[in-house]
Amino acid sequence: MPMIRWLIWPFRTLFALGLESSAHRLMETQEWREAREVYQRLIRWSPNQASFHTESGIAHMMLNEWEPAEERFREAIRLDPHAFRAYDFLGVLLANQGRTEEARAVWERMIAVARALGEQKMWLFERYARSHIGEAQERLAALDAPDFSGFPLDPGFNEYPGSTPGNAD
Repeated sequence: MPMIRWLIWPFRTLFALGLESSAHRLMETQEWREAREVYQRLIRWSPNQASFHTESGIAHMMLNEWEPAEERFREAIRLDPHAFRAYDFLGVLLANQGRTEEARAVWERMIAVARALGEQKMWLFERYARSHIGEAQERLAALDAPDFSGFPLDPGFNEYPGSTPGNAD
């Protein structure tokens, strides 16, 4: 049996890449339920891939499935402390549930992680980290606004240009 697993493993990885591409297309077309199912399958195959947890969390969030979404985002952050997309969506989720202090703590942690990454003087990550610091600071400022009533749910953030904010099944 171990020999068969060894022979199948490279093909399983290729299949997972194709499945991930399908999941991205489902997210682009706002087919949240189907995307959630595909990401759950990908997580079973590759449980240590933070991006799968993040995208699964987004699909859950768009379906108003708050607890599983929060679990996925927290798992993504546990697996990859630089999973800025997971931090951001977790903060949005918490803020929209009225858990503003928890959201604030998430974004402040995101800023600290991004600053630490930027301080490492890794030229490839410096600009990336700075952009996330700016996003988190904007979110924190919005929390303090007297008329704050939540953030629009927008899975796009330049990754899914065809998406319309907050359109769940």
